[in-house]
Amino acid sequence: MEPHREALLALSRDVRIHAHPELSGAEHHACAAVADFMAARGFTVERRAGGLETALIAVDDSCAKDDGAVTVAFLSEYDALPGLGHACGHNLIAVLGVGAALAFRDAAKAQGLNARVILFGSPAEETFGGKINLVDHGAFDKVDVALMAHPGTQNALRGVWLAMVSFSIEFFGKPSHASALPWEGVNALDAAVLAYQSVSVLRQQTLPSNRIHGIIKHGGDAPNIIPEYTKMEYYIRSERIEDLLELKAKIFKCFEGAALATGCTVKITEDPTFANVNHNDTLCAIYESHMRRLGADFTPDDVARTESRGSTGAQAAHGARCAAPRILPHKRNSRLLAGIADALHTLPASPLTSGALTRWSRLVLSCAPCLSVPMPSPDLDSPLATRPVATHTDMGNVTHVVPGIHPVFDIGARGFSYHTAEFAALAGQTSAFDRTMLAAYALAMTGIECATSPETLAKVRRDFQGA
Repeated sequence: MEPHREALLALSRDVRIHAHPELSGAEHHACAAVADFMAARGFTVERRAGGLETALIAVDDSCAKDDGAVTVAFLSEYDALPGLGHACGHNLIAVLGVGAALAFRDAAKAQGLNARVILFGSPAEETFGGKINLVDHGAFDKVDVALMAHPGTQNALRGVWLAMVSFSIEFFGKPSHASALPWEGVNALDAAVLAYQSVSVLRQQTLPSNRIHGIIKHGGDAPNIIPEYTKMEYYIRSERIEDLLELKAKIFKCFEGAALATGCTVKITEDPTFANVNHNDTLCAIYESHMRRLGADFTPDDVARTESRGSTGAQAAHGARCAAPRILPHKRNSRLLAGIADALHTLPASPLTSGALTRWSRLVLSCAPCLSVPMPSPDLDSPLATRPVATHTDMGNVTHVVPGIHPVFDIGARGFSYHTAEFAALAGQTSAFDRTMLAAYALAMTGIECATSPETLAKVRRDFQGA
């Protein structure tokens, strides 16, 4: 990485991306900067890739000896957030992919490997998901592995990257005077309220790992007019794409039922679907080994989850539930238990209850010290366990067509997280860049191991097919 360090630092911070934040789909400056950077270093660059104005595909096949060359892809992002700039660190993701691609090519040449490297510059991760377009255009059809990582507050192999889809719902009714002739109207606001309540009731009968967020964007124009038009917006998320599709079908019935009940018509406009990230076990393990050599630590439950996935049968089932610890917040729960014990003491005493209350109080207080030690998690594969992120990414769609990973790497954020002004400021610091280069090196070496060992690549493919 060292020969490219200063140029990559300038690309990330001082000259190009961090200093010029651009919103999703409008990353013209950043896309051109990355494209020019790669072209100047011998890559063949396709601009406006996948029908997107700010997408690119940069290829170097100088090491490819025949059709059997292993093709390793790295992915960059570069869109920013409204009002916050690079508060999700996509300027770092941009140079992470670039740096990993350059390091991979240098190592492949030095070792004489039969390999090809591709850098995908993907726009609009924060909105419509540029990688989805690239997948749909077949850009990953000949890729063997796809690798990227995201800056964050800790090192984690398996962040919770949920499947997600957003959609808008419009109800169309008939206006009338709300006082003089209300019976002549068809109330679109009634439809929206009924739909909102129906979805809220549905939450009780859906998986705890599902997430449903909705608002009424437009509820009418004036109180004395029966609303003829209302608009709602919803996001729904699930741990798996299969769960998301099932949840979406149930929610759509809520909207259709509300329209039927009120006499309105309904129009649902759906945005592209983001798939959950399909973490590849072998790639996770390789990346972890290289990060550990660089001094990185991982959360215990994250490591145990990877180890348990490598076992079989009853061992895997036991490992998924008991092998990894989950740290519960000691002080908060201790105060809670102490409060319960105090409340027990305040209950009216009687010869029949006083002894029992004392025993319960002692039992509750005896639990407090246990909360400072690791506790077994009932389901480590659930996003409700102590795992980072819990949002979505279009990298999920990539990992459903080609083996891939999307780990999180620590850039030193403490006391704040993504999508804050503090995170945006940190993303422009040299310290965050240096940690990004470590992750880029680990990704590059993960790709090198796949290109070096046919056995490793075969194992990666088996993991992918069995997922």
